[in-house]
Amino acid sequence: MADNLELKRIPSIGLTRYWGGDTKRSCIQITQNNSRVMNDAILNRQSLQLTRKEAMTLGLALIDFGRKKEEVTYKDHALKDWKEK
Repeated sequence: MADNLELKRIPSIGLTRYWGGDTKRSCIQITQNNSRVMNDAILNRQSLQLTRKEAMTLGLALIDFGRKKEEVTYKDHALKDWKEK
């Protein structure tokens, strides 16, 4: 069973809480809904599925971003390689 959660300030983002099984337990799916529809299908829908712990970690990182206190890291090798050139 899944529950849709309301995100009033960003109508293009959908939140769905679902049961991830005994290992993951309660999880959330974040879906970016686009208004482009072709033949009754929504195009370019993106989603991210997170455990409760992952959602908390992401939430804290987003709060830091909102407060302009994010930490810049270069753990992505492609980004690091580009940055060094």
